Amino acid sequence: MIVMDLEATCDENPEEPSKIEFTKDKSEIIEFSWVAYDAKTMEVLKKQQSYCKPENTPITPYCIELTKITPEMVENAGTLQDAVDTLDEYIQKNILDHGKSFCFVTHGPWDLKIQFPREAKNKQLRIPSYLRNCTLFDLKVEFFKWLAHHPEYRPPNSMLITMCNTLKSQLVEPQHSGINDCLTIGNIIQSMIKHEHSDVFRHATDLAKIRAEFMSTQSNYVFFGGLPIKTTHPEISAWLKENDIDFHDLWMCRSLYRRPNGTGFAILKSHQSAQKFLDLNGSVFRNRAVEVIPSTKHIFKDHERSLSSWPGPYGILMNDFADEKSRVVHLGEVPYKVTKSDLHLWFASNNVHPRETWLVVDGSNRSSGFAFAVFNTHEEALGCLGMLNKSLNGRTVKLYPSNQRMLKLTTPFRKPFPTTSSPQRARPTPRATTSFASQASSRRFHTFNSHVPCNTISLRPIFAPRLVASKHIPIAFRPAPIMHALRCLFRK
Repeated sequence: MIVMDLEATCDENPEEPSKIEFTKDKSEIIEFSWVAYDAKTMEVLKKQQSYCKPENTPITPYCIELTKITPEMVENAGTLQDAVDTLDEYIQKNILDHGKSFCFVTHGPWDLKIQFPREAKNKQLRIPSYLRNCTLFDLKVEFFKWLAHHPEYRPPNSMLITMCNTLKSQLVEPQHSGINDCLTIGNIIQSMIKHEHSDVFRHATDLAKIRAEFMSTQSNYVFFGGLPIKTTHPEISAWLKENDIDFHDLWMCRSLYRRPNGTGFAILKSHQSAQKFLDLNGSVFRNRAVEVIPSTKHIFKDHERSLSSWPGPYGILMNDFADEKSRVVHLGEVPYKVTKSDLHLWFASNNVHPRETWLVVDGSNRSSGFAFAVFNTHEEALGCLGMLNKSLNGRTVKLYPSNQRMLKLTTPFRKPFPTTSSPQRARPTPRATTSFASQASSRRFHTFNSHVPCNTISLRPIFAPRLVASKHIPIAFRPAPIMHALRCLFRK
């Protein structure tokens, strides 16, 4: 068993993203560390820490702070090819020449499924077959298998420090040192295998076997992961369309606790489209490096219990939108001064022609930035959802699936778009604001009053205590959470 952990050049600046020197699909490995264990006794057989000199990206201050690797430490280091050759020499002499088998263990898919394959491909490295399509255990996957046998534990995440706290294992510090993380992973493995669960560290993922079956069956199934937790169906759809990939359906995987985990399956329209999707492995989606690996129909079936549709915002699922043949599309971040003619010209320029459009307004009868478009057919509504990342008067309008029920719920707050530009929105005065914040927060929000024509319904506005609305009782809303309130109504 070879535990591997890689560190790579990186840069992040949440406050000023434009100052990031390079994106994650340009990262280069600067530490290639691994520890070989005897799988039966968990005795350490070999430890190796190899620094690699990056060729195209600098070691940024952020990278130094995270990994503690400085430019001076890699100035005279070898290349990534040298590090791979060192590993290969050990495996050939001590494992393969003796007729033994082995597998890799990593903490998550990034090391051997995302970063290394992408960089090896870009730099045209000579890599052995067992690294090109490796057999490996993902420590995070095995940890959730272990948790299924121990419901008394409910850890918040699968970070190494969290695993150590849960399993009472030793954390080797400092973290984000490749060799230290390898030793920490070894300690966690020892703690898990002591329980001798029948499904924990029993069945490694054989990527070579999966790829062979993918090719032989001309499979159109692909597994992808590493996406942000709040990714929606329209975002994935737009990403695939930008890369000219035709898909039939998208499914989201959920974790042991039924939470989204940023992974899923794509059923492509052809085997050729699936192969094209595989080329996106290691590419960046919303500032995250994405894993894309081949899959098959029976693997998809094995995951059926954990699958659900990728959501659209406000809880409306894309599959529900399709099943209902909905003709309604929700618009967000609509510029305040947009007129009816502006909106219809914008639609027409993208070859989309809604039957009617509605503006959601606040208590002052001014735009809240939300709107609805109703089309003659479901196919036209689908075409509208394909207009992602389109700018209207300098703002990118968000387009999400909706339905007639949501449209009906917003009736008290809807009106036709104005024919002339509305005056500039005034800043809310203290009289027009209400604090929904907790005692620890001083944020205040603009509100408006409206009659909600409904029977007794529980609302849970953001930052507000539980409210109960009875028929014709005015309730204070603020523009930002209006759709959140409607979502609560919709769930009822």
